[in-house]
Amino acid sequence: MTAEDHIHNDPKQIAIRKCQSNLIIVGTGVIALAVWDAIKTVLLLVILRNETVDDIKRSAEADAEGVSNTALFVVVCFFTLIVLLIVVTARLYIGRSSISEGRGGRGRRGYLFLACVSIVFSTISIFSDISIYVNDQIPQEYGALSNDVSLPAIIIEVTSMIMMLEMVVSAIRIRKLRGMLKHAKGA
Repeated sequence: MTAEDHIHNDPKQIAIRKCQSNLIIVGTGVIALAVWDAIKTVLLLVILRNETVDDIKRSAEADAEGVSNTALFVVVCFFTLIVLLIVVTARLYIGRSSISEGRGGRGRRGYLFLACVSIVFSTISIFSDISIYVNDQIPQEYGALSNDVSLPAIIIEVTSMIMMLEMVVSAIRIRKLRGMLKHAKGA
C-alpha cells in the first residue's frame, strides 16, 4: 500500500479497521481472563479445601453427617470443574470469535449473544459484590469463601464487563459500517 492509498482511505474503512483492532485486543483479554478464572478457581479449591468442606457440612447439617470429607470434596470439585469448564469454554469461544472477526473473518451472532449474557451476569455479580462489600454484610455461613468478595475481585469483574461491552459495540459498529459501504458501492 502506497502513501497515496492512505490519503484516499474512506473514513468508514478507517473506523472498520479501528473496530477490528479493538475486537482483536478485547478478544485476547477475554481469553486471558478465562485462563485467570480457571487458575483462580483451581487454586481456591486447593487452598480452601478444608474450609469449603466445613462450610458445606455446616450448611447441610444432618444431611452430610455420614459423608467423609474426601468424598464431599470430590463431589464439590466435580461440580465446580463442570461449571468452570462451561464458563471457560464459553469465554474461549467469545474471545476466539472476536479475534476471528477482528481479522476479517465471518462475524457470528452466537458469540455476541454469549457476550451479552456474560454482561448481564457480570452486572448482577458486580452489584451484588459491591452491596456485600460496602455494607460489610458477608454472611457468616460463607466462612472462608467470603474472602472471594473483595475489591480486586470487583475490579476484575468490572474490567471483564467493560471488555465485553467494548466487544459488542465494536462488532455491531463493524457490521453497520460494512453495510453502509456495500450500500454506497451498490448505489
